[in-house]
Amino acid sequence: MKEDGNLGAGGFSGSAVERQLQIRRAFERELENRVQAMLTRVLGPNKAVAMVTAELDFSQQQTNTTEVTAGPLVSERSIKESGSDGSGGGIAGSTAQMPGQSIPGQVAGENSYQKSDDTRNYQNSTRVGTVVQAPGRVVRISTSVVVDDAVKGLDENQVQRIVSAAIGFDQQRGDQITVASMPFDRGQYDLGDQTTAQAQQDKKQLYLMAAAAAGGLLLLGLIIFLVRRRRRQKLQAQTEAIQGYPEAAAPPQDTAADEPAWEIPPPKDKQKQLKDLAEERPDDVASVLKVWLRE
Repeated sequence: MKEDGNLGAGGFSGSAVERQLQIRRAFERELENRVQAMLTRVLGPNKAVAMVTAELDFSQQQTNTTEVTAGPLVSERSIKESGSDGSGGGIAGSTAQMPGQSIPGQVAGENSYQKSDDTRNYQNSTRVGTVVQAPGRVVRISTSVVVDDAVKGLDENQVQRIVSAAIGFDQQRGDQITVASMPFDRGQYDLGDQTTAQAQQDKKQLYLMAAAAAGGLLLLGLIIFLVRRRRRQKLQAQTEAIQGYPEAAAPPQDTAADEPAWEIPPPKDKQKQLKDLAEERPDDVASVLKVWLRE
């Protein structure tokens, strides 16, 4: 919609009639969205429905005007004439003009006259204007608003004033606004609420499944960590048993001063000890060798 109140044809395709229908419907949708957004903010969602019908004039008109304005004075002429004659006499057609007749108390006089002629010439200027009215002029707008009767304390006059401001109501143009209150069918809204609740339930189940999967992975990682730790401890114990260096128990922190100190036994012959261990525990030695070879 342009600033002059006309609608352009940009962005529409098809024949001339199709473009006109597209422009009109786009204009109606824009006004409907304005009214619907305002009613939703005031009354709440799904409380009112608005419909707009617009009548547009797509004829293109061109008006040419010519205006003549007074210009400067270019020439001026003034003629004045005055005079008198010596003829006298009475009133024409009277007996006083007949020979031998006269009117008592009237004497012969003179007739005088004056004449003037003034002429002024101006250099006038001409101004020509052309006004082109673009197609798409709004002729009339009709708006219908239906409000749910569940809305308490509805003031239809106030709703009408709100809608008038939203659509740019013009009484001289012949615009009309109708506001009515009637019960709404809530079936489609209830179905929408059920669909929304089901979607939320599905989303909740998805979150629970994701949490269970994450917990399972965490538990599996903990089990693998414990198994590997136990294997390392077992391997370390077997290695120490083969090498003959068992771990010594650490003395307690609060050992009394009069307790005897631990004595480290003297080292033995390693080769003899390995040989004796292989004879006594062949299975353990074989397991340790397999682990070494695997690494």
